[in-house]
Amino acid sequence: MRVVLAGWDVRGYDIPFPCEYAGLVEIDKLPALYARCDAALVLSCSNLSLLPLELMACGVPVISNRAPYTQWLLNDENAKLADPNIQSLVDAVVEVLETPAVAQRIQHAGTAFAEATSWEREAARMAEGLAELAGKQP
Repeated sequence: MRVVLAGWDVRGYDIPFPCEYAGLVEIDKLPALYARCDAALVLSCSNLSLLPLELMACGVPVISNRAPYTQWLLNDENAKLADPNIQSLVDAVVEVLETPAVAQRIQHAGTAFAEATSWEREAARMAEGLAELAGKQP
C-alpha cells in the first residue's frame, strides 16, 4: 500500500510509515491525483470539508470517521464510516482495500451522490439548517 499526502508540507512531521508527498496540488491537477487512489481516508474533528465530495466525483471510495459533523454529507451508503478510534479506522481501510465488492458499492453510491449534488442544492440545505437553528422556515 502506498499512502499519498497532499496539502501543506508535512515532511517535518514524524510520520511512521513510508508515504508520497504530493504537496500543494494545483486545482486542475487534483482529479488526476484523486483518480490514482484506491481509497481515501478523510478525517474530521470539527467540520467536514467538501474534499469527500470531490473524491466521490472522481470515483474514489471515501472512508471517514462517524460523527455528527461528518454525517451531514457522508452516510453508510456513500462512504465507509468508522468509529473515531485507530482500530475502527484501520479495520475500515482494510475492508475497503481488501474487499472489492465493498469498495465498488461505496464507489458507485459516492459517484451517484456527487452527480446529484450541486452548489444550489447544498446552499438550500445550509439555508434550511440555519433556519432550523433560528427556529424559522426558509
